[in-house]
Amino acid sequence: MKNIKFTSFRPCGNDTALVSGISFSLSERRRINDIIQKKYPTIEQVGFVNLDKENPMLYMAGGEFCANA
Repeated sequence: MKNIKFTSFRPCGNDTALVSGISFSLSERRRINDIIQKKYPTIEQVGFVNLDKENPMLYMAGGEFCANA
């Protein structure tokens, strides 16, 4: 798997990794989620973001809702 760029945040005390890019399939998002959480056990959730000002988007690894993100 190619290098994945992400940044870790701590909204409300819940460590969250936000991965740059939304072009991943659901299975790829889940696989990336598992890799990140295994390497960084304090990460509780992983999201995938598009920061384009014209079309900002966020997808969580499992498709769940995330108020903190």
